[in-house]
Amino acid sequence: FPSHDKRTTGYFSFLLNVTNTTGLTAAGNYFIGFAASAGTSNVTIFFPHVHIKLGTTPNTFQLGILNTSGGTVTISYAPTEYALNTTLFVVAKASSSAVGSPITGSLWINPIPGAAEPTPVVTNSSGTSNWAATGIQSIFLRQAVGTGNYEIDEIRAGETWASVTPSSASSCVTYNTISAMACNSYSLNNQTYTTSGTYVQTLANANVAGCDSIINLNLMIHNSTAS
Repeated sequence: FPSHDKRTTGYFSFLLNVTNTTGLTAAGNYFIGFAASAGTSNVTIFFPHVHIKLGTTPNTFQLGILNTSGGTVTISYAPTEYALNTTLFVVAKASSSAVGSPITGSLWINPIPGAAEPTPVVTNSSGTSNWAATGIQSIFLRQAVGTGNYEIDEIRAGETWASVTPSSASSCVTYNTISAMACNSYSLNNQTYTTSGTYVQTLANANVAGCDSIINLNLMIHNSTAS
């Protein structure tokens, strides 16, 4: 973000794979975000940062966002619990009406690359610190109590949605969305589901380019009743 002191919108995206639940906690913690300064230490955080915590279902986790620090904050978590060893495409946005004004943080998980900016999964505006005059200066990665073990790849930052969500032609990872309805159960790629929900499957090295194929499944299950 060169000379980003007057610009008040920024996006970053990354691929995330959580390998196990070791170190994750129910309270959670933040592990990546925008900062208002740059350097190898003592980075000042004023902008949205992404949080991770244990899911209530064993071997799952949830992602959330906090807009900034200051005041009494509440982290906004996406409701979906994600399975371990599943590659997720995560996008976060920092926005404000002007320098010195309140900040809004927005979070997307597995949006379709190359498409228009959709409605965020969750937003957050609970922190009271305002947009800093220095603007966005860096992206930080953080490991601390509660962040667990994760792998991150393809970090991008930019001033527009399109700049951080390249089409599949620009990235060898491919994404597909399937909406399905079924009675009692539904099977896809040797996995069987019995409850409605949003599920993510990552098929390793499965596309024609030899890269991962990520499937988002929006599933509605109708349970049959005996008469």
